[in-house]
Parts: sequence; structure tokens; C-alpha cells
Amino acid sequence: MFFKQKQLGAVRDKKDYRDLYYEMIAGGEWEDIIGQLPKSFKLNYDKHWRYNQGKTSACGSHGACGILNFKYQTKTSPRYLWKFVKRISNLSWGSYTRDNVQGLVQFGSCTYDLAPNTNDNIKSDANYQDFAVNGSMQQEASKMRCTGYVRANGLIGNNYDSIRKFIYETKSPVILSFPYYSSFNGTPDGGTFIRKANDKSFVGHIVLCKGWNEKGLILVDSFDRTVTYPKEYMVWDAWGVLDFKAEKIKLPKKPANRNLKTEQTNALVLKTMIYKEFASTDKARITAFKHWFRLVNAVSYKGYTFTDLMNWIYFLDRKGKELFDIEDDRANQIK
Repeated sequence: MFFKQKQLGAVRDKKDYRDLYYEMIAGGEWEDIIGQLPKSFKLNYDKHWRYNQGKTSACGSHGACGILNFKYQTKTSPRYLWKFVKRISNLSWGSYTRDNVQGLVQFGSCTYDLAPNTNDNIKSDANYQDFAVNGSMQQEASKMRCTGYVRANGLIGNNYDSIRKFIYETKSPVILSFPYYSSFNGTPDGGTFIRKANDKSFVGHIVLCKGWNEKGLILVDSFDRTVTYPKEYMVWDAWGVLDFKAEKIKLPKKPANRNLKTEQTNALVLKTMIYKEFASTDKARITAFKHWFRLVNAVSYKGYTFTDLMNWIYFLDRKGKELFDIEDDRANQIK
């Protein structure tokens, strides 16, 4: 079966300290919120929006297009999205989980009828990518995009609770990646993935998650089935989309020459300081993380110190205005 392919397509995301987790901006008391979640909840996802990825490694874009389907209430083309996600991933097979939500923001997708799956094009990755993007596709895709993406897996709690919290509060599905075992093969539509005790070999898979029941997470798999994934099973990565404009999350202009190692190092220090300086009940944490990308940019490229930024966060949270413009060079703002 399809398990014999090199991979189903998921490559586990690399650790990135710059990631914005939903929990960094969601607020609320964790235990109280999780305790109030219903035992069963699922988004109304149309069965006709399901796909079959065939022998391709495009599971990520099939899952991500599920987010678009729900958001725009129409079936979108994973084939179109995959064309661009492959440029982001730059992998010979499959993709990192995050690349697919990044694709939703940067490129979006057109309606399914403009670039559908067929028995011929899902025979291989080469066939799946062998088409020309035309103006009609681009025009539709420009109208079906997202404005931002965040990690939906656990920062404070476990992945199962974090994913449920995101779906329930945002009323939006997520994509998640996990180890797929050969014993999952043959699971019928409506069934539950069950791993056999002696099943040690696995590959990576990405799917859409639309809710949960008492057994676990409800997945829309890209082999034209909806299944339950037991809550005790491992989830590698989970990503969802947010309306950054509505959430007032601002993105800085990216510098021409970036040093990703510096950004990573500074992001770790900055996050540690925010958690140390502001208590869990202090809304200044949320204020800070709403400007997370601007803060990382400021300390990495604009000459600001960590102390400068702690003062900036405190002033913005308490006074409701910025102490100085962190998107301008420090030399121009602090004399």
C-alpha cells in the first residue's frame, strides 16, 4: 500500500525559537480553560472537500488546503499550493509541516476545478507538479490566502490540549504531523488509527484536524477518509492560521541581509526574559508577544538592547503607546 512509498510526505519541523505559539498570545488561565472544553467537538467540514493524494508526497498541502476550504467554504486546489510549497521546503520529497501554512499566507490557492487531482497526476510528485500556473489561477489564489500562522501545539500544556484549545477558541482547523505506522493502513472511513504493539517502522504524515471526540483527535486524512487519532499518540507539529490584522499582530519589514542564527539566539533570550520579567497573570506578556516579530527584529537589526525592549513592553502595556519606534534604528530614537 502507500506505506511502501519513500515517505508519505511529512518532515518534522526543526526547532525554531522565533516561532509564535498560539499560547503566547491567547491568554487565560490554562487549567480553567482546558477544564471547560467539551468532551467532543468538531467543525462542520464538508465531506466533498476531502482529497486523495495518491502516490505523491503532498500530504501537507492537502491538509493545508483543508484550512482554506473551511475558511472560504469552497474546495481549493492542493496541487496549486504544492507547486509553491515545494519552493519553500526545497526538499526532494515531502515538506516541513510549517511550510504548508507559510504557503497559505504567501501564495494561497485557487479553486479545485482549475487544478484538480486526477488519476494520472497523483501517480508521482513529478506528474503532480507538471503544470503551468496561469493568470486565472493566480487571480483566484490572491483572494484565498491567510494573513498569519501560529504554532497550535503545546507550549504550556500537552499537544492534545493545546490543539483542542486552538480549534475551540478560533473555530478553525489545524494541520498536524505525526508518525504514521503501517498498521494504520486499511483503517476505514470513520475508523480509528490503532498501532500494533510490534509495529516499529513509521513515516511522517500531515493531515487536517477538525476537532476531537472522547477517544482523540478527528483527522481528515488525504486518502479520502476521516479517522480518529488516539489522544495518547504522539503529535510532532501543529499549525493553524490567524487573522493577524484582526489580532493586531504586526510584522516588521524584513532586512535585506538576514542572520538567522542571530535571530534564533536573540529570540530565545528575549522569550526567556519576557517570561521572567512579567508574571503569568500579567497581560504584558500578551502585549509583548503581539509584537513578537517586531521585537526579534529590533534586537537583531536595529541596535536595541534587551533592557530597552523590556522597558518598551512595560510602557506600551501600561500607557497604551510605544515608548519609541522599534522599527527605526536605536541611534535615531534613544539619544
